[in-house]
Amino acid sequence: MFLWKTLILFAWFGVSALGLVDAPSFLRKATVLLPLLIGITLVFGQLNEARQFAAFVPVALALIMCLTKGQNQCRHQGHLFGT
Repeated sequence: MFLWKTLILFAWFGVSALGLVDAPSFLRKATVLLPLLIGITLVFGQLNEARQFAAFVPVALALIMCLTKGQNQCRHQGHLFGT
């Protein structure tokens, strides 16, 4: 039962992967966090604990914003991300 929460979270992470095409380069580089979190969880943690992947949520939300806003606003980093 607890594994469902993790599967739902990874489904949202999968949706956020669709925003990689329109994401700026620093956001694409930040996605390296997810495989590292998965590796640490497989070695030391429990896969059924969704809280272990909470560090990737801000990256996933930014990727979903790129997916919804589209190519023009996300590639122009100053407007959407304040850099």
